[in-house]
Amino acid sequence: MSVHQKFNFGTTKINIKEIHKIEKTWNLLSAPAPSIIGRVEIYYKDGSIVISPRDFDELKNELLRINPNITVKE
Repeated sequence: MSVHQKFNFGTTKINIKEIHKIEKTWNLLSAPAPSIIGRVEIYYKDGSIVISPRDFDELKNELLRINPNITVKE
């Protein structure tokens, strides 16, 4: 299982088992997330990426279902 983030210039694929933390963020420097509110930073083995999920709780629950070792900071 993996998380896919599509950009105008490509796609980032992250293995859910490599994610160790997710947290809500308001970091304006974190493109390519399209919105300012509702941003989530995903920390994984090779770094981090900021996304704007439609529903944070749904994303969180699905990620934790697959990888219960993820730390969540809201």
